[in-house]
Amino acid sequence: MKKENLLITIGASVIGIIILGFIFDANIVLFLSTIRNTFILNLLYAITVSMVIALLFSILTVVFSFNEQKRRWVIPFWITLGATVVINSVIKFLVQRPRPYQEGIVNIAIEKAVEYSHSLWNFSFPSSRTAIVFSVLPLIWKHFPRFRYVWLVYAALIGFSRIYFGVHYLTDVIFGVIIGLGIGYFILYIEQKNRYSQKLLRKIS
Repeated sequence: MKKENLLITIGASVIGIIILGFIFDANIVLFLSTIRNTFILNLLYAITVSMVIALLFSILTVVFSFNEQKRRWVIPFWITLGATVVINSVIKFLVQRPRPYQEGIVNIAIEKAVEYSHSLWNFSFPSSRTAIVFSVLPLIWKHFPRFRYVWLVYAALIGFSRIYFGVHYLTDVIFGVIIGLGIGYFILYIEQKNRYSQKLLRKIS
């Protein structure tokens, strides 16, 4: 019963935060634009740029591959990333929410954060980058406990940077977190229960 109450409380809190987020989305982005700092902008951009994220994912893949006990998680790791990208892209296309800087609410904080795809299909809701980094958190949490909090902080910084740059609203980031964690935990559960990748690797080797 206690567990059920906890889940209800968490669920109600998340819904409340989402509702408040939609109400105050523009105000939050606007407020953060007033406390921008050149050093922080450049630092956040440097650690959250796509190339750095891709490099970290490549390093994780190598670490998984060279550890015999963790090798089976390479396939679920990339399935998680792929599923997150696809699902996020579909939602973006269906919702088609403009970004804060596109709506003139704030000026873009750093020109390099603007991508050509923003005006074509890469809409604001939900935040892809946030969803992607949070999608692998369940796997890291379970198999790399020493780095779980490091990755959590890194993922949170990415989410914050998207609002700080003026390319996303708070609710974009919140839904990115929910989608990413949801996919990550789902694939982790499926693999733990059925061991598909482990069976595949045994057939190959």
